[in-house]
Amino acid sequence: MAKKLVTLEETLDEKDPLFTNLESNNKPGWWVSLVRDPEIYIDIRKGNYIDVYFNGGGLIKNLKHNGTRFEGEVHYKYLLTEEAKNHQKDGSSYIKYAISNNSISIKNPQVQLIKFNNFDKNVLDQIKSNIKIYQQDYGEKGIQAAFVTKTGCFIDSEFAYNYEKSRNRIDLVWIDKKRMKIQPVELKTIGNKQMHSKITMQLEKYRDFVEDHERLLLSYYKKLFIIKKKLNILPRDLQKLDSLDDYTMAVKPLLLLGDCNQEWIKNNASSINDRIKKIAIGAYYFHDTFGSCDLIEKKQDGNCYRF
Repeated sequence: MAKKLVTLEETLDEKDPLFTNLESNNKPGWWVSLVRDPEIYIDIRKGNYIDVYFNGGGLIKNLKHNGTRFEGEVHYKYLLTEEAKNHQKDGSSYIKYAISNNSISIKNPQVQLIKFNNFDKNVLDQIKSNIKIYQQDYGEKGIQAAFVTKTGCFIDSEFAYNYEKSRNRIDLVWIDKKRMKIQPVELKTIGNKQMHSKITMQLEKYRDFVEDHERLLLSYYKKLFIIKKKLNILPRDLQKLDSLDDYTMAVKPLLLLGDCNQEWIKNNASSINDRIKKIAIGAYYFHDTFGSCDLIEKKQDGNCYRF
């Protein structure tokens, strides 16, 4: 039996001190720098915390407010100096940020780190350079980041959930303004070893999960939209929307591939489409072009298929 997510609505509170402090007139300078950067994207999480990403790497993880101050962390490898990169610690090591209303720095660093001065441009450029060592542009996380930052309608990424005794993630959630749908998206790359062997099973999990929790997910994303709008972190094409009140959940997922070449599409798209057409709404095959996904209205347009 599917695990019920009865607390899904309750775990996102727009009045949480994290959100109210970040939407105030006296916003922290480090937060303003992050929001202004077009290469950075910010996701709201269940449990009232925020993850901040560049190229799929966590610039700030688990950003919270405990009622008196902000808290957050980062993997140390994203902050290493050139001299320290040969002396890396264990790969699971996270370090805490020292965060106040006006500044953000590193708390008790144990390795040689870049000189930190809030998130000014020089610091951000150094951190981005480090992140790209581990999260390349052509990897799945890099492609995911490109879709989020270079198109204007992806409201969420990496939505984690438990279902039928397994841990899962919805890669992307896209707001389809034409259909007025909140659309789950499964992202794959052609080099992914699970591309052919497990894609049908993964799409079925998406579909079944949304079908079982449609009402709760709809309420959750309506609330998430409100919070992102107040924080001014909505994607550009959604900023003029007042709400998602008239939207509904799309039960069938969309398959999205972002690194295809024409030969691969010719050899593989037809067989993939045949396998998934009963469980997905469509499939998009892009070649390093991160344009609009609004082509879903058309049954076939180039390399975009609606079933």
